[in-house]
Amino acid sequence: QVLILGSAGKIESIIRSVIPPGEAPIAAAGIAVTRSNEVWISDSANHRVIMLDSSGEFERVIGHGAPSQSSDGFDQPAGLAIDLDGNLYVADTGNQVVKKFSPTGVFLEALGDGWLNTPTSVAVNSSGQVFVSDEAAHLIAVFAADGTYVGSISDDRLSDPHNAKIDGDMLYVVDRLAG
Repeated sequence: QVLILGSAGKIESIIRSVIPPGEAPIAAAGIAVTRSNEVWISDSANHRVIMLDSSGEFERVIGHGAPSQSSDGFDQPAGLAIDLDGNLYVADTGNQVVKKFSPTGVFLEALGDGWLNTPTSVAVNSSGQVFVSDEAAHLIAVFAADGTYVGSISDDRLSDPHNAKIDGDMLYVVDRLAG
């Protein structure tokens, strides 16, 4: 289920029906919400990403239900992000890339092929730059809006950068092992 909380932290509503008809229960690993309140949920164990419409009803699924290297398949999808154009970014952990899809779920491109080890989270800023937390490499990989690798953010304090999010000009990183 998906809990929707108001700004005061109180539950405003609950979406209970997040399993596509006839499918296995989800193992949620990431969530992203579009401007029109559609909800994308990554289902890591079932190698898919599910979209719910603004009323919480099943809308569509990307993925095949088993590990896949195809453009529209996943191997343990994790973190999700939505850019200003409504495109969906999926940290495809097992395939070591981030996949970008149109707002309707059409594959557009893969970022990070050859640059990423264990992508677990993705964030996109207002300029379209993409930031990917890479646990195994102990860094945040940075890609330009056109998908070109431009470098990384790393220092001795990044041990296990697991989750990254953007708020305005600030990049927030959850590091589970930082000490």
